[in-house]
Amino acid sequence: MATGTEVEANVAPEEEPKLGPGPGLAALLAAMIGLLTMALVNLGTEISKGFGTFVWDVGKAWVPGAAGIGPYSGKETFLLIGWLVSWVVLHFALRSRKDLDVRLWVGIFLVGMLAATLLLWPPIYGAIAEAF
Repeated sequence: MATGTEVEANVAPEEEPKLGPGPGLAALLAAMIGLLTMALVNLGTEISKGFGTFVWDVGKAWVPGAAGIGPYSGKETFLLIGWLVSWVVLHFALRSRKDLDVRLWVGIFLVGMLAATLLLWPPIYGAIAEAF
């Protein structure tokens, strides 16, 4: 047993965490980018019927039964592509960063999620589509 002036040998020195907030923030921001991508594609399908047909064709290319659900399968495809590509890019860009302001980036994530939600709400995207 150690006295007050002795240091116990089995106490490990404090280690700096190996990972900073970068990988977690990359995952959050990628989810936001994926949903914003779907919201913008959804808006585009409302504005342009030709674009809606293209989006539907993208979905029909790989989703079984996509012919019965319209362009939704293509919208989900663009969401997945936006999410996956942005996650890979952001992960490698932020993985070693330890100086990130988590509150700022979580705030950006929340604002982006709110924007995506509003852009997917029919009264909002309908009004925007009518303006075009």
